[in-house]
Amino acid sequence: MRLQIYLFLICILATVRGLAIDVTLLPAHSDQPAGAFDMIDFVIQDGPETKKFRLSVPENRASESSRHIRLYGYQIKARKPSGYAPIFLLGGGPGQFFGDKLIERLNHKPTGGMLGEVWEFAETRDVVFVNQRGAGPAFMSMMFMTLGAPVGEPYDHDAMKGRIQENYKMAIDRCAQQGIDLAGYDIMNVAADLDDVREKLGYEKIVLYGGSFGSQWAFCYMQKYPDHVDRAVLSGIEPIDHGWDSPQGIWNVIKRLEKRIAPDRDKLGFPEVSLTDAIESIVKRLESQPVRAKTGKTEVVIGPADFQRAMLGGHGAHRETHESIAKMPKFVYEIYMENYTVLAAKAARKNSVGASPLQAYLIDNSLDISEVRLSRIDNEPGRRWIGELNATYKATRDVTPTPVIPESFRILKTDLPVLMVQGDLDMSTPFENAKEQMEFSSNAHLIRIHGGTHAAIMQIAKHDPSFHDHVMRFLDADFSNQTIASLKLPDELKLPPIEFAAMHNPED
Repeated sequence: MRLQIYLFLICILATVRGLAIDVTLLPAHSDQPAGAFDMIDFVIQDGPETKKFRLSVPENRASESSRHIRLYGYQIKARKPSGYAPIFLLGGGPGQFFGDKLIERLNHKPTGGMLGEVWEFAETRDVVFVNQRGAGPAFMSMMFMTLGAPVGEPYDHDAMKGRIQENYKMAIDRCAQQGIDLAGYDIMNVAADLDDVREKLGYEKIVLYGGSFGSQWAFCYMQKYPDHVDRAVLSGIEPIDHGWDSPQGIWNVIKRLEKRIAPDRDKLGFPEVSLTDAIESIVKRLESQPVRAKTGKTEVVIGPADFQRAMLGGHGAHRETHESIAKMPKFVYEIYMENYTVLAAKAARKNSVGASPLQAYLIDNSLDISEVRLSRIDNEPGRRWIGELNATYKATRDVTPTPVIPESFRILKTDLPVLMVQGDLDMSTPFENAKEQMEFSSNAHLIRIHGGTHAAIMQIAKHDPSFHDHVMRFLDADFSNQTIASLKLPDELKLPPIEFAAMHNPED
């Protein structure tokens, strides 16, 4: 799963760029009874017929006295109705929000990206955007502050745990004073919201289409409402019990990166040491003796966690872009050669104060983690080199008011048709996630995207026109008399080689 600390920043960027956030939406609280539903025409000049809807639902279905909140979404009508089941687009995060500004971009035929896919899908079937409870500007009061760490000390996850927990509890208390029932912001209510929207729109079965948390949301819906699922197209695979990140999964991605670097090592000017060996050497060095370094007038103390957080945090771009991944090996090798300039600048920002959405942790902590998986990831060999990936979950899980799913809910065993698309350089939901879910999916197919990141499904759609044809064959197939295996979909597709930043290029 994405490091949630970046989610709020992504939402703010979307607001500034006008991509996905519409701050004119009505408040989340609803005075209407549960089930109140209305739709209005959403006029898109030269675009498809579109309806904007809002649905009043209980904030907490487990409480008879629950107040009601509004869910918002959009229905894109098929240009040539065919009888196919509609596609429901499920946002990631948790916290991704679909607003007016995004939908308005359907005013012409988009090419590439999510909207390009939506345009193609809407040729023959309805497409529905469903927003998550707790996401978007209507729920902006549900935030908690994230305090920075002192720059004069190595970053210490254990020391930060108490500070994170204290601020999280303060935010929970503030919401309670506002009458917000945070116990209702759990995955079961989120899944029930989706089913309520399906029912109100009059669909018997739906196609689930989502990535990252969107795939986890889909798996939960499939577990709870299997009779209403036609099929699913999922990427950035996150099985129900995989909300917490696996250090070994990320370590395996770095091993794959090493194989891509090897043929061009001399041309790139990298030292004759593998990427994994360089990382291990740096961590051991910083474990033995933290480093003092200056950036401008600020002196920072750098420990292993500072390095690990910086390595995985993105390099000039979001960490899941090829641009960022292309720069990561150079970043590591510079530190291996004791050049701390870039790392010091990154470490100096560890004292920054930020904000993070409560909604993400409320939902994720309702999913929590099985004791078996927790023991496994805490004892994975890669954890020493990758570091603690789940510190905020560990700090907040015991003080989160959302109920935790039952153990019997964690493993989805299904014969529903599922197409999984997974990048093998995904550093948020590693390729191993998809392989594990495939073991329990008897009518599923996995396409491995070589060189794909967390955005692999969009990357391959942009690069390889045949990919869309494969998806449409899956969407159009009649599974009443055939299995997904009969479609003979490809097992793997390849993206162009990554152009790694060289050591002698000072601009990188």
